[in-house]
Amino acid sequence: MAFTNRWVCAVDSSIVIDPDEILGKNKVLDTVKGKEYQLYKVIVFDPPMVSESGNIEYVGGKLYYQMEFPIIDYEIEQIGNNDIQIRESSKIIRRTFTVDFWMSLYLDQNYILFKNSRIEGDGLAELSYMLFESEDGIKPVTFLVEKLEKDLRNGVIDAGMWGLSFKGRVGSVHSGTMYGEEIDIDDELYSEVSNTKKGFLGLKIDMGNEILKVRVTKKGTITLYRKYDSDMEANQRVLEVIENYLEDYITF
Repeated sequence: MAFTNRWVCAVDSSIVIDPDEILGKNKVLDTVKGKEYQLYKVIVFDPPMVSESGNIEYVGGKLYYQMEFPIIDYEIEQIGNNDIQIRESSKIIRRTFTVDFWMSLYLDQNYILFKNSRIEGDGLAELSYMLFESEDGIKPVTFLVEKLEKDLRNGVIDAGMWGLSFKGRVGSVHSGTMYGEEIDIDDELYSEVSNTKKGFLGLKIDMGNEILKVRVTKKGTITLYRKYDSDMEANQRVLEVIENYLEDYITF
């Protein structure tokens, strides 16, 4: 099954976003002297998404940033016919890393989406500084999946549930994963795990023109079980899910 995965972070509420100022940072090179190399970082923006009224609603792009790493290497040399010599040496190398990101600009609480949470080194702080001149402007979110599950059971949220992971159950089975096309909250098996800690919840959401399967993890990841024609289309859908269903279940 095709899917779209996003790691969700929030823009700190103290930051006032000026879209033109953000886009003005396009291809502006920043540099710092490392131990061995000059280290560069730069953001290259994609064309922004503009609403019918002319307002910039989303920006996205790629951060390029460089880091130094000490490594140990060995020189191996043949000596005569019967011996070798091995010399250990240490040196510093430079590597360039990239981070794709997409940011909303129209919500009361704006979000930055990433393909996953595997960001090398201080990449998140680097991106935050490049965008907002603050290393703490981007906050990883936590989804309150137990609260979300409780509200699903009580009908507060109009959605179905197709899966979950649990831990901390009393009995011979302490943890596990449960899947179903539609999990019945009155099912005896579900009642065995309903009050346990959860790692993720699988939701079935009516988005008007489609029934969307969504996986929400405590660690801030949203997976949509559908393939989209573009990253921006997928990001719009993720933000719609957050805005309409998940904003009351976010902390950071």
